[in-house]
Amino acid sequence: MKKIIVILTSIFLILILVLNFNLFIKSQQWKYSKGGYIGDFISFDHITYNLVGQHIYKNNKLVGKVIICLGTTLLIREFETSTIGYYSKK
Repeated sequence: MKKIIVILTSIFLILILVLNFNLFIKSQQWKYSKGGYIGDFISFDHITYNLVGQHIYKNNKLVGKVIICLGTTLLIREFETSTIGYYSKK
């Protein structure tokens, strides 16, 4: 019984972290630094860019995927070339 509670609690905490991860990314503005390019400036509060799960859409077209967010740096994988791009929090 204790193992089941630990497993369910762990799953719940992971889900909360994932949701907060996306909320954090969406609430920031990101500026291109180097590598894979999907735009000079990404802001998810504008209709141009949209984040669904880890997938980034520009004008409803899949352009990239979030690899990880390290606080002030967002690493994305550009869809067409699979190049990793670096974006800095503005």
